[in-house]
Amino acid sequence: MIANVRHQLGLDLPLPLQFWNYLFGLVRGDLGRSYIQRSEVVTLVAARLPATLVLMACGILVEVALGLTLGVVAALRRNGFVDRTVMTLAFVGVSSPQFVVALLLLYVFAAQLGWFPMSGYGTPAHVVLPALTLGLLGAAGMRAWCARR
Repeated sequence: MIANVRHQLGLDLPLPLQFWNYLFGLVRGDLGRSYIQRSEVVTLVAARLPATLVLMACGILVEVALGLTLGVVAALRRNGFVDRTVMTLAFVGVSSPQFVVALLLLYVFAAQLGWFPMSGYGTPAHVVLPALTLGLLGAAGMRAWCARR
């Protein structure tokens, strides 16, 4: 039975041939099967692609809006209190791991204040905290990058 499974998976072939078959499958769009989900990986990825694209677009929107706004405000007040505050926040933002920021946002705005749902998908409220997490850290990077210019 084990030998049969190894043969079905191609594990009885030499390693270079296994790698070649893997690469050839990728070129054809064959990402294989998920043994836990018991379906094609392409199907699983395609099912989650719309939510990923919405989150990506919202995160970029937040990043650009905050990064450009704070960058312009800081540039207008060069070497002033506002510029130093924005730059400090940008360096803190760049240095913060995303999972820490995400957990803090969840704790404050979902658990304590109850303004947003803790999990799920389907309404605009479900996208706000993840997009804010991605956008805040991206905006901080944008502001820090602009400071070097």
